[in-house]
Amino acid sequence: MTRFALYARTSTDDLQDPADSLRWQAETAGRLVVPHGDVVAVYHDIDKSRSLPWERRPQASRMLRDLKDPGRGWDALVVAEPQRAFSGT
Repeated sequence: MTRFALYARTSTDDLQDPADSLRWQAETAGRLVVPHGDVVAVYHDIDKSRSLPWERRPQASRMLRDLKDPGRGWDALVVAEPQRAFSGT
């Protein structure tokens, strides 16, 4: 079974409840990966613009650092809501 890390982002904590946003993104990710494995790690940025490069978002940056560590505990990345993670083309 594949171990997945989830990258989630809540755009603003004043317009969205971060816990609710993470919950529905985690549920969506779970449905995406269920045939293949489980989500075992979560990287959740709050109130960071999707236009920022991943290196400038705290949790995305941590995820990129962890990606280089062979003992990180996960094998693949899932992004349940691409519009929240990426901007532009």
